[in-house]
Amino acid sequence: AEEVLEANDPVLGLMRRCGQVLEDVVARRVSPLEALFPGGSVDLVAAVYSRSDAMRYVNVLLAGALEAVAAARGPRAQLRVLEVGAGTGATTAAVLPCLPPERTTYCFTDVSPHFLDRARAQFAAVPFLRHALLDIDRDAGEQGFAPGTFDVVLAANVVHAARDLRGALNGMRQVWFE
Repeated sequence: AEEVLEANDPVLGLMRRCGQVLEDVVARRVSPLEALFPGGSVDLVAAVYSRSDAMRYVNVLLAGALEAVAAARGPRAQLRVLEVGAGTGATTAAVLPCLPPERTTYCFTDVSPHFLDRARAQFAAVPFLRHALLDIDRDAGEQGFAPGTFDVVLAANVVHAARDLRGALNGMRQVWFE
C-alpha cells in the first residue's frame, strides 16, 4: 500500500502514524485525537490538509471560486467570509491571497481555542482576518453569529465531525441567509 502513496508523503505519514497506534486506539489506551495529533502537535494533519495532492487541488478550486465571487460582487462590494472549523488553517492559507483585502472580512472559527491561538500567530499579518469560537453542534445565533451575517460560508473537512449533520448544515445556512 505504501507504493500507492509514495508520492503523497503527507498522507503516507499520517497513515503510518495511525497504523502504529491502531491497536491502542481500538483498545482505548490511546484516544483517536492523540493518534491524529500526537503530543498535541497538528503537524501531521496540517501537512495532509495543506500539502496532499487532493487537498492542494481542492484548495486551488476553492480559491478560484472565491476569487470569482469577489469579482462578481463588484469592485466596491464588501465580501464577508465565514470559515467554519478552520482548524489547521490550510484552507485559510490557500484562499486568503485571492481575496481583496480592502473589502474582505474573513472570520476564522473553530471549536478549539488551541486552533484559534495558532491561527492568530500564523495569520497575524492579515488585517481583515478575525477569529472566533464556533461549535457547529450548537446554535450559531447563541454563539454571537446573527442571521445573514456572511456572504460565503466555508466548511472544509469539518462537517463530518458534527453530531447532527442536518442541524450543523442548517446552522451554517442561518448565518448565510436571513
